[in-house]
Amino acid sequence: MTFLVTGTVLAGMIAAVLIDYRVQRRTLRRLRLGHSDPRGRV
Repeated sequence: MTFLVTGTVLAGMIAAVLIDYRVQRRTLRRLRLGHSDPRGRV
């Protein structure tokens, strides 16, 4: 029973991390396309 709960929690955490990673990549790409990176200007 404990193994099932641990597996479910781990699966949920991994799914959340993957979704968050994809969303961040999409947002970063949109920001980079929207206006030039300030770091490149310095």
